[in-house]
Amino acid sequence: MDSGFMMNEIEPKELFEKLKNESILLVDVRSEEEFASHHIEGSLFHPITSFNPKEISTDVPVVFICRSGARSKKATDLYLAQHPKASAYNLTGGLLAWGALKLPLVTP
Repeated sequence: MDSGFMMNEIEPKELFEKLKNESILLVDVRSEEEFASHHIEGSLFHPITSFNPKEISTDVPVVFICRSGARSKKATDLYLAQHPKASAYNLTGGLLAWGALKLPLVTP
């Protein structure tokens, strides 16, 4: 899976394509209200305000998600500091970029 990822970032379209064939753990670090309003199907909710990298599996590659990419970048950095050999990536541009491409989201 490491091929195609650059500097621990992944573009929305690339993630969408990889999700079709690969096992990837999606971790949404936004607030509860943001997560409830919309998220990528299969995402786990782990808000950055109480984020603990030890609670996230290292068994498969992890992609961290937020609104614009800032909070998820922080989560990616914290995760990799705790698990330096793990595969972890930040969704470039966050859900704003994902939504701009009209990629699917779960909404209430």
